[in-house]
Amino acid sequence: MDNPSHTFTVFDAVDPQCYVTITVNAPPPCSQECDLEVDIEVSDCDDNDTPGNVSDDFYIITLNVTGTNDQPWMEKQKFDDGTEIVIYQGTEDEEIELTLLSQDGDFTLWVFLSDYFDCLIDTYIDAPETCSGCLDVVVNNKQCYDNGTSDPSDDYWTFDIEVDGGSGYWTAGSPINDSGSYNDPKTIWVGTIAGDITFTITDSGNPECRVEVTVSPPEPCSVECILEVTDLVTECKEVEGTLMYVVTLNVEVNDDQCFMVKRKNDDGSEEILGTYNGAQTLTYGPFSIGEEFTLWVMLCETFDCVRDFYIQAPEDCEDCIDFSISNFTCYDNGTSDPDDDYWTFDIIAFGPGSYWSAGYPINDSGSYGSSKTIWVGSIQDNTSVEFTIYDNEDERCFANVFVQAPEPCSIECNLEVESRVSDCEENEKDYVFYVYLNVQIGDDECFMVKKKNLDGSEEVLGTYNGSQQITLGPFPAGEDFTLWIMGCETFDCVRDLYINAPDCDKEGSRNFRDDFGLAESIELSPNPVLSILNVVSSSEADSSFEVYSMDGLVIAKGDLVKGVGRLNVTDIKEGIYFISIPQADGKQLVKRFIILK
Repeated sequence: MDNPSHTFTVFDAVDPQCYVTITVNAPPPCSQECDLEVDIEVSDCDDNDTPGNVSDDFYIITLNVTGTNDQPWMEKQKFDDGTEIVIYQGTEDEEIELTLLSQDGDFTLWVFLSDYFDCLIDTYIDAPETCSGCLDVVVNNKQCYDNGTSDPSDDYWTFDIEVDGGSGYWTAGSPINDSGSYNDPKTIWVGTIAGDITFTITDSGNPECRVEVTVSPPEPCSVECILEVTDLVTECKEVEGTLMYVVTLNVEVNDDQCFMVKRKNDDGSEEILGTYNGAQTLTYGPFSIGEEFTLWVMLCETFDCVRDFYIQAPEDCEDCIDFSISNFTCYDNGTSDPDDDYWTFDIIAFGPGSYWSAGYPINDSGSYGSSKTIWVGSIQDNTSVEFTIYDNEDERCFANVFVQAPEPCSIECNLEVESRVSDCEENEKDYVFYVYLNVQIGDDECFMVKKKNLDGSEEVLGTYNGSQQITLGPFPAGEDFTLWIMGCETFDCVRDLYINAPDCDKEGSRNFRDDFGLAESIELSPNPVLSILNVVSSSEADSSFEVYSMDGLVIAKGDLVKGVGRLNVTDIKEGIYFISIPQADGKQLVKRFIILK
């Protein structure tokens, strides 16, 4: 108490000299001392025996309240949002238990004397988390499946799951990725057995209501493949005068293990020959000599525990085919190049059926007793051929054939040509010129001379035999053309000369042209060419070139840098072509080349 006494003066309202001084002493203090004390204990969460229902999870606060001095007191909950709730009122010291819901969360607990609000103890209560987990999950009936094989690495598994406690339906995350109704068991397919899986189940109506589940897989269940097939034998057997064969085999399995024997034909059809238990010695047949198939021996329940055998008649069941080979013939393919020579031979065969057929590389057939010519192809690629001929009625009746190719027959191209172009000569009112050829060729070999004009037209100027000198003309002055000198029977044995007509308007012009001794020349390599043609001019000057087809059409152009250039011919079809390069005198230097594919 700050003022134990109080002194003051009282004055008369009319006569200020009339007054009196009074001292008043305060009474003793009357407030009781605040002796309030509170001991608090908070229990753990209790799921109320409903593990799937989070809403009834509770906990207990035990309070021992003393120092009330028999004064009335009360307890209040004050939440963070300002809400206040009176939860208990007392009149004396006592110990009480308060049951509260976990889902209501944290709050501040006030304990105070009802008549003395400042006699107060406040405590922050950290409510325990809900403990039901929201959802109740039961996992059972874990099953392993061997996937029909004896390999444990491909075993897969399933389990059943039942979920309770939520609203709506439940969903399961990766790796399950499934959903289901509450209180309705569901089978979950997992996949390969590869250790525990963990996933989260969530209530569709309350995303905060979820539970994490871990499930361990069962042990692998595949059974080891114990299957042996031994002493498989094929034997010839005569049945009513017809030669056939049978198959015998021994099968070893575990105890009374079930196995089956299946026949698979070349056309894909299948036939079960029998199902057995335990070790067996089996015989199948008889089969016709030409009858071939695959035999499968497998365990009944594991499709990959299988042994397979290709079955055909034994060799001593064969019937023979007689044949003879004759008339080996080489053809030069109309060229002097032995690399493109091809060949044929004749075959005649005798067998039990009506005709024979030959496999690769012949791929042909013929009647018995009739000779047939077989086209083989390039001698270079097929110096010999080996193939098998089969009887049309009995595939086990066959004969192996080996044929050696003849020697190449192309004749070497021995053709050389020198040329000269005359000066202008006056012929009545026109000027003309002549071309003189010196042709060297093998004894009495035939060759022809052909003129090809710039417009693509052609004209045979003559056919000759043996080496000789030839005069061609007269030709009109100013008319350029190409001369081809070629073997009569080998189209690629050819020499081509580009003839520049003399310029008869210039007095004293000299028009001698010698393809073997020009001031300028062209080198082409390789010739024949497959991909890139190298062009070299003796002039060593920058220039250009054009490529002409046999029809006189320009099909390509290019540049020469210091007399050197390249031409890619991969997109040009096979054949004979001409390359033309302008010379310093304004005329064209022409060279022939061949493209091969």
